[in-house]
Amino acid sequence: PQAGTPDDTVTLQLSAAEPTPSAPSRDRTQEALEHVAQGQAAEASRELLAAREHYNLALTLGLPAEADATVRQRLTDLADETIFSRRRVPGDPLTQSHSIAGGETLARIARRYRVTTALLARINEIKNPNFIRKGQRIKVIRGPFRAVVDKGRYRISLYLQDVFVREYPVGLGRDDSTPTGDWRVRPGEKLENPTFYPPASVGGPRIRADDPKNPLGEHWIGLEGVAGGAVGQESYGIHGTNEPETIGTNVSAGCIRMHNKDIAEVYAMLSEGHSHVLVRP
Repeated sequence: PQAGTPDDTVTLQLSAAEPTPSAPSRDRTQEALEHVAQGQAAEASRELLAAREHYNLALTLGLPAEADATVRQRLTDLADETIFSRRRVPGDPLTQSHSIAGGETLARIARRYRVTTALLARINEIKNPNFIRKGQRIKVIRGPFRAVVDKGRYRISLYLQDVFVREYPVGLGRDDSTPTGDWRVRPGEKLENPTFYPPASVGGPRIRADDPKNPLGEHWIGLEGVAGGAVGQESYGIHGTNEPETIGTNVSAGCIRMHNKDIAEVYAMLSEGHSHVLVRP
């Protein structure tokens, strides 16, 4: 289907990339489980940032399936409390307070921090993003968000910088037609209520926005390939679906499809030109 970095950005020193798909060694597994225990103790003491860091390290090192699922849920809950809420936890390197200067717009602030206007409006309970006032203090998130699609698990994981925050099920391309590699969210290619233009190989009429037959749902995130098997590809994207029963299967023409409520959240996180999507086997 077709359709500015803040100067004081902090990189988490103890948070690595997403866990590798290969089975972890016994030593790494034991270390990961130790971090889980430390995370649980920190969470019980309401040391939310320490808990998040320990859980994230455990996920990076690799965990047995049951523990992995539990840790992902704990990180999701902690993200709700520390990142996606209006509250700012003191000392959190992923968020900060921002005082709106004269002439600033929410869109300009969002671009500076490599996040979306919609997300800043949501977490700050701003009903109209076009109406903010000088001196108003808001919570900002230090982006960008990025995503990892695990084809073998039919899942897409969302990270803020290198901290896991969310995971959703996806549907993929038939005959292994979803290319692996690194993709970037293509500027100008995030669309709400997109019109569907069928590929030439399929044919058929275009389907207008808001038509129940539109296979893209209500959101389209266009991707451009920048590394691996994705290099040079531009006709792929992440979108909703009018066939929710196909999530978890290989049925698309190559795009990544999601439940409509899930793609709405991902749409608010991934920013044009800054967010990357890694697709791996």
